[in-house]
Amino acid sequence: MFWPMTRRAIASIVGFFLGWTIFQFVRPVENLPAVEAPFAQVLEIKLLSQGCADASLECPVFDMTLRSNGTGSFLGHANHWLKGKHEGTFSEEDFKYLVDELYKQEFFALPAHYAAESADETIVVEVVTTDGTHRVTSDSWDTMNGALRAIHARLWYEHYYVYWEEVK
Repeated sequence: MFWPMTRRAIASIVGFFLGWTIFQFVRPVENLPAVEAPFAQVLEIKLLSQGCADASLECPVFDMTLRSNGTGSFLGHANHWLKGKHEGTFSEEDFKYLVDELYKQEFFALPAHYAAESADETIVVEVVTTDGTHRVTSDSWDTMNGALRAIHARLWYEHYYVYWEEVK
């Protein structure tokens, strides 16, 4: 009579410890820590000012590219003190600061276009990463949100600290 009860007790204890051991190795998915995707590496930041709709306003027209290796290029078309093609260098720390500002202002979550009833001035901020390109276009300073204004202002400010040399 004790023999069948003993076998059941032993089977129950073995089953309990076997289940507990398996649970220690195989955890439910909701208890596992989430793996965050790594940030894409920013390779280039471009600021393109494509001029005003009203020709009498004399808005600057240029293409500026700042690269992660501390080099940049500037192609001034009109209404800017740098006209023609220029190449330059700047601090790589400044580029890291620009990248931090992009993430702080959540640039990659911004919509691709800020439209205005009338396009006063076309401004483009384009960022090239290892994952691709994100481009945000605005038809007017008034239609930009605060984050895009901050990024635009910081890029505009940065071009004064690049050592530009004209390319002949």
